Amino acid sequence: MTGLGWAEILFPGLINDLVVSVYVTLPLTLWLAGIPQRLFARPGHRRAMSGIILLALAAQLFLLLAECVFWGEFAARFNFIAIDYLIYTTEVLTNIWESYPILWLLTAVISAAALLTWGFQRGGLLMPWQNSSTSSHARWSAAAVHLAAVVILAFTFTNQTAIFQNGNACNAELAGNGIHSLFAAYHQNQLDYNQFYRKIPLAEIGPRLRHCLTEPNAAFISDEPLDIRRHIANPGPEKRWNVVVIVEESLSASFTGCLGGKALTPNVDRLADQGLLLTRCFATGTRTVRGLEAITLSIPPTPGQSMLRRPDNGDLFSLGRLFRERGYTTTFVYGGYGRFDDMNAFYSANGYDILDRSSPNATPQTFATAWGVCDGDMFQWALRAADADHAAGRPFHQLIMTTSNHRPYTFPEGAIDSPQKRRSSAVRYSDHALGAYIDDAATRDWFANTLFVIVADHCHSTAGRQKLPLDKYHIPLLFYAPGRVPPRSVDTVCSQIDVAPTIFSLLGWSYESQFFGLDVLNLPKGEGRAPLGTFQTLALLEQKTGNLTLLEPVRRLACETWALTTPFTQMAAKTKTNPANCIALYQSASLRHQLGLDRLSPDVHPRMPAPVTALHLQPKENL
Repeated sequence: MTGLGWAEILFPGLINDLVVSVYVTLPLTLWLAGIPQRLFARPGHRRAMSGIILLALAAQLFLLLAECVFWGEFAARFNFIAIDYLIYTTEVLTNIWESYPILWLLTAVISAAALLTWGFQRGGLLMPWQNSSTSSHARWSAAAVHLAAVVILAFTFTNQTAIFQNGNACNAELAGNGIHSLFAAYHQNQLDYNQFYRKIPLAEIGPRLRHCLTEPNAAFISDEPLDIRRHIANPGPEKRWNVVVIVEESLSASFTGCLGGKALTPNVDRLADQGLLLTRCFATGTRTVRGLEAITLSIPPTPGQSMLRRPDNGDLFSLGRLFRERGYTTTFVYGGYGRFDDMNAFYSANGYDILDRSSPNATPQTFATAWGVCDGDMFQWALRAADADHAAGRPFHQLIMTTSNHRPYTFPEGAIDSPQKRRSSAVRYSDHALGAYIDDAATRDWFANTLFVIVADHCHSTAGRQKLPLDKYHIPLLFYAPGRVPPRSVDTVCSQIDVAPTIFSLLGWSYESQFFGLDVLNLPKGEGRAPLGTFQTLALLEQKTGNLTLLEPVRRLACETWALTTPFTQMAAKTKTNPANCIALYQSASLRHQLGLDRLSPDVHPRMPAPVTALHLQPKENL
């Protein structure tokens, strides 16, 4: 490396480290400014300050060690992968314990910190922290300057690396600061696909996307690689049905008898006999916000956090958007406080009215846990809102998110004959509340003109021997409209991103789509596919071959073959699969959001800027 290269690392790195030091030393500054002068000379305060210095040095050395290990694997400062590690503590800590001599490393860190503290003490460097004659006024003046610096920096340095983002990605990462990068990653809630995952050339994305999104009744509007707009032509006349999408918390297929589960859901099973059941539907992720993202936006799970929790996530092309364009009211109904996981903020920014526990008309509230009121209460809110829309002559779309099948697994006494605080009982109660809601809705005038969609947000557990065990992603998807949607079962592989296109197919609507999902009812036999993943593992299951392609940082690729009959089992791979379709799907979805193409109106879809193309889309390695 040249001297200029070192300068690009060391000088910005020093500034970034100084920026972080201003943040982390603020509590100590405020403490030293606020304590009485007499405390400085007391032995207890001296020992406390020595202990704080010891802990600070130990933490700094531990972070240095952790960053070295992280860099060795990902060639990057802390990012959303590190956030992911903090979320999956059991798996990660077990892996770390098995991979590194943790006890020896911790002993070395603590010993080094103690030795440095002793050296600073002997050299007199800690004296200003332990005994000071500075006046209280002077100390508070210094604290005010420190606090002002923090405020200024908070509005100035907001990127992962505070300053000097040069063209050399490696140098930019080295010049960063791990603590600042970690907080920036948490704030941004995303992981840069272009930096960490396999890519294909931009020219190949267009044909691959068209292959993934091809339907018999779809016609693409342009040849732009990232422009997925297409005209969907469904046979009319269009139906003006009300549409209620009920997202059931943690309703795994393993609980539902109609999918070969434990038969804990007699009402879901009853409705499945009378409706259209998708028997091979898979959740896109492992968290509620992932399920809501897929159902609302019809997009695959891009790396990092769900779109619900990212900044600048308003005015996206969505399920509700198409309903509003045709004069529907759109309402998000949630039994808890929708500020959790930024659900209210997301749905408000995307045109939904909010009906949650804090709403004035959210009554009754007869039973509640920390997560929200019981499903029975919440369904009463939804019924009353539907009654009001129907009385006003407005067609309505409701997106209802339940909460009862969640810890602590409690529910109103006497509602069902099952013990409290058991998951199986919570499943039974959720099913009971759903059945009572459907039966109550059947007495309404609007029921005969309403399509109900019942789907889970995710499974109750995703732990398994495989990275993405299919049985831990298998969920029910049911379309219920007696007398309008004939009862039957469909075994096409699909996921939550296919909910919206299939709804509009049942309604017979022709529209311009930007959905990544497909109409499951209109696919050739055996052509189904399902994207699924975790915060950083991205996968695509293809029905025709049973292949599951997995993409992971740093540009790692794995291919598995599964038998798609329950119970799902992993098989020896018969042939090497081509991962290009999987890569094109996720690469394009990430880039569309990065470039803002998913936030534009359908009639304003410009060509991709050439500078952005050159910077972000050229692959580091071709397949």
